[in-house]
Amino acid sequence: MENLDNTGYAHNKGDNFSLIPNYTDLAAPNTAYNLFLDCSGFVGYYVLQGLVEDLYQAATPSDYICQARPLAADFADIIKDAPQVGADHPAATMDDLNAGNVCWGQVEHVRDIKAGDVIVYKHPKNIGKKDKDCDGRKIHRNYGNTGHILFAHSVPFESTHCKANSLSCSKYEKYVPGYDWQYGLQVADSTTSRHGKHDSRKPGKDNSEYDGNKYHAWSAEEGGVVERCDDGAYHRHCVFHGSTALEGITINTGHPTHPTGIGVGTMYISPDRKSYRGSYTSDNVFGDEKIVFIGRPIKCTP
Repeated sequence: MENLDNTGYAHNKGDNFSLIPNYTDLAAPNTAYNLFLDCSGFVGYYVLQGLVEDLYQAATPSDYICQARPLAADFADIIKDAPQVGADHPAATMDDLNAGNVCWGQVEHVRDIKAGDVIVYKHPKNIGKKDKDCDGRKIHRNYGNTGHILFAHSVPFESTHCKANSLSCSKYEKYVPGYDWQYGLQVADSTTSRHGKHDSRKPGKDNSEYDGNKYHAWSAEEGGVVERCDDGAYHRHCVFHGSTALEGITINTGHPTHPTGIGVGTMYISPDRKSYRGSYTSDNVFGDEKIVFIGRPIKCTP
């Protein structure tokens, strides 16, 4: 985030990901990042595959699409079945990573989230039976987005304005009988819609900001395509800037003016993990059972 230059939300359809540097170069420090990818592409394909490949491979191949690259729902299934860890259970260290001794752990309580944990929520209503044939193996039928995956960027706080009900967060929430107060926390992800007005992603060229670093979170307006030019710059049309396009990247969103891609914002999760809000003003998304799962990379136990 401190070295991000250009980003945007792109599905890996027709090799639409654009990763500079590539995930294979994450072990070395880089002075600039230009990343166009979706949520599972950012958390899974890029960071986890680049740094902790065992955690990535645990979710492959996908049970929700005919490809090896796992979706958010695949990570949710892995984390759901992982051993539970307590509030103070330490995350894996670099020594564990270098020794190939990193496994998934599951954090049960929202209040125990630590920065760096992986948060996944599923959309059960978009997931059907596991009876679709995919080159000899069975996968789930899906009818839309199966979920979302992101990194916790802070410890959670108990909200005084947001409850686990169908209303938006407001100063009147305290008068609504029943329901538990939700937990809010900063999250880092790649998304089509930012997490509220205080999100680091802002409309316009180089208006997005994280810790003093200005970057461009590209929207889908003007045809929805961003070109990477041979001089290293990014424009809608390289030719208008005296350069040649090396690739075209499609920004995949139905909201043409929304800044997309990687950023940091605030979301809210209910204590029972059966609902969440994507931002302060959005409505809750509910499930009949737990739909939010919290994963922590931990040292493997014998």
